Amino acid sequence: MVPHARLIVPHTLPHPDNERETLVNQPISQTTAPADPATESTDAVLEEKHAALIALLAREESIAIAYSGGVDSTLLLACAHEALGDRAVAFTARSSVIPARELEGARALCAARSWEQVVFDVDPLGNPDLADNPRDRCYHCKRTMLAQLAELAHARGIGTIAEGTNTSDRAVYRPGERAVAEAGVLSPLAACGLSKADVRALSRRLGLPTWDKPSSPCLLTRLPYDHPVTADLLARADAAERFLADAGVSPVRVRCYDNLARIEVEPGQFALLTDNAFREKLLKRFSDLGFVYTTLDVAGIRSGSMDEPYRTEGERPVD
Repeated sequence: MVPHARLIVPHTLPHPDNERETLVNQPISQTTAPADPATESTDAVLEEKHAALIALLAREESIAIAYSGGVDSTLLLACAHEALGDRAVAFTARSSVIPARELEGARALCAARSWEQVVFDVDPLGNPDLADNPRDRCYHCKRTMLAQLAELAHARGIGTIAEGTNTSDRAVYRPGERAVAEAGVLSPLAACGLSKADVRALSRRLGLPTWDKPSSPCLLTRLPYDHPVTADLLARADAAERFLADAGVSPVRVRCYDNLARIEVEPGQFALLTDNAFREKLLKRFSDLGFVYTTLDVAGIRSGSMDEPYRTEGERPVD
């Protein structure tokens, strides 16, 4: 098992002479309160966090990055290459629960940057604990994925695995964090105090094209909890969202209830979806995908709408 991450005290730059004094030997799960995802650090503090991140990554002989192509893991992978060069390797899962366009984007960026990438197939639906889409589905799914990633990484002699959790993630319902902790996987962005706003700001500063990329969580979030999960239903959700994205609708979520689709988009895009010409194309495409009913959620897109019946007071949404 990979050791727990060593937490760097935010805003304290590691230095060869005092590095040990700036490290706190405690699991990442015991960090301080999460940062507001909308609050960006000042330029000086952001640079300090960047330097701390590079110093933390540079301590490793080599590192495997759980890479999805999203804004967080892209920043982590870029900084790992800054610290370790070719000793940083991206590991990307290909699965029925991951939108196909996300894998395409991840592969394209790695190719463009000459980053080594290992794409591996994983079947979380083979895990019976996921059969009915339980509320802790992220735990079971991530546990399956990380176990397979670890096996592949260790076969290549890479003993350290890292993933892209940031401090803002700590205020939302993320059962997948338990799988990260159990596997001993590092969370360097969180360890160095980087919030979601920091991740986007630093990504922009480093010229990463993902700096303003919308989140694109796994397709299990499109289904209600305690609902049987099938690869067919996930594929239908993915195809429905791709159709809308190709028409210029972004961000978008298509929540699926067997033969009913509930579309979430920004209110400013309602007019496009209700335009007679486009509406006919939309209904035809969704009917071809097996949806008898196609609805537009007039509340608009919101993160984690499937969590709304379960959310506790003060808990920020996750999607």
